[in-house]
Amino acid sequence: MSNVPFFVPEYYTRFQCKGGDCRRSCCGGWPISISMEEYFRLLGMECSPELRDRLDRAIRLSLDASEEHYASICPNYVGDCPLHMENGLCRLHFECGAEALSDVCRLFPRATNRFGAYHCVCSAACEHTVELLTEDEEPLRLVEVELPDTMTLHARPVELTSERETVRKYCLDTMQDRTLTLHDRIDRIALYLQGDSEHALALNADLLFNIQVGIAEHYAEHSESVGDACRQALATLSEPASFASALAQLEARFPSLWIWLEKLFVNYMLQECFPYTDRERDVRYEGVALCGLYAFCLFLLSGCQPEDREKFIDLTATIFRLVGHSAFDHNVIVLIKNQLKK
Repeated sequence: MSNVPFFVPEYYTRFQCKGGDCRRSCCGGWPISISMEEYFRLLGMECSPELRDRLDRAIRLSLDASEEHYASICPNYVGDCPLHMENGLCRLHFECGAEALSDVCRLFPRATNRFGAYHCVCSAACEHTVELLTEDEEPLRLVEVELPDTMTLHARPVELTSERETVRKYCLDTMQDRTLTLHDRIDRIALYLQGDSEHALALNADLLFNIQVGIAEHYAEHSESVGDACRQALATLSEPASFASALAQLEARFPSLWIWLEKLFVNYMLQECFPYTDRERDVRYEGVALCGLYAFCLFLLSGCQPEDREKFIDLTATIFRLVGHSAFDHNVIVLIKNQLKK
């Protein structure tokens, strides 16, 4: 095995899975997609009778199976992975080693893409990633490291042109411009990507609040992972004034709030190769989706008022877990469009 140069955020070199010490496992509540090759390998793998029983009960074929997404390891009735042991570790990994794991389990929270060079970023759906992002106030910077060449097999190819490179650089530079409020940075990125001022989205206070309520109401009804948080925020924040007051309390509790959010969003943009997120839609809508994510984060954090950094990390990781495991960006675009029609 040889190594290949990758660009990674500086924290990447310090990342290490917390294993059983993780407060909420990355796969909690979510099915784990496995390929056709992985399915048949797991089906015929030699292992203990207990692990075989767990695998046979956990793996289900996908209704719309493809070679890449052929089956899933589905959570049990309490939302936990059936392969978890009491100490929080994976029985498959424990018995058979890391090579037995599916690609999703072995690589998460790492996400790779190739935009000219190879890039690898850890998702904020992982609590330890959020811990690393919020441990200081330094801007997020990329460094070059060498990673195993097997990492290139999972890199999403993103077409590189001079125009795309310019657009992506503008978005990242704007998100890290601390002479502007984070609100203004998000607004500028959205306006820049939309281009046509006639249809541009600008986040005034009333529109922002209406968008927040619309997204929270949707996920209060349709999400087990963030449903409780959405209902709590909706019960607490009844109007723009109450949101503004709650946000001020959040700022007072966490003086580094805006820097933490900046780093979380820069990390997300790097992970997704924003605005070229491979969603097969007009790039103008990527700015709308970014506004929706920003609005949703502020609404839940303000409405739930996490009491300390650990609770802040847990809620933030839950939000980004939803974003990473669902059609969140598509849903918020539809919800925002509907809001603008009112």
